Amino acid sequence: MKKITSYYLIVSVVSSFLLMNSCNSATSSTAKSDDTTTQMITHPDMQKVKTEIQEIATKWANAENARDAKTVSDFYADDAIRMPNNLPMISGKANIVKSLEDEMASTPKGAMVSIESLGVFGNELDVIDYGKTILKDSNGKVLSTGKYLTYWQKRNGKYLAIRDMINDDAKSN
Repeated sequence: MKKITSYYLIVSVVSSFLLMNSCNSATSSTAKSDDTTTQMITHPDMQKVKTEIQEIATKWANAENARDAKTVSDFYADDAIRMPNNLPMISGKANIVKSLEDEMASTPKGAMVSIESLGVFGNELDVIDYGKTILKDSNGKVLSTGKYLTYWQKRNGKYLAIRDMINDDAKSN
């Protein structure tokens, strides 16, 4: 009996030691890590993130209004997927540029789009942004309104659209 009790005592001590050591190792390796792609985020400032995303949205709208598909495509990651209204999914930046060029070519002359971020959630590295769009003609008459949902990921210090979905609101009669 004494032999069995000693065995369980040794197993318990060794297990406790290994458990404590693994916890300490994880903590110290995280603290000493030089890998900047892994970050612990405890309390993200989402208002700051929303402000940054809105700045991007404004630049995006300005590029669309200038009919500059290349600049708009620079907001997308190379592996992005775009899901435009009433069209198939578009994968990859090269295909996204082509789809943007086609859409911009069919936009009425003088029409201007505005993009407003209504909110964001996530953290500083992975952000879901949702908002609304308004397309107006050169006289300021609203041609269409819509909504969007964009998944942004911060890569090399810059937010890039990873997934982007937009659709028009129903036309009112």
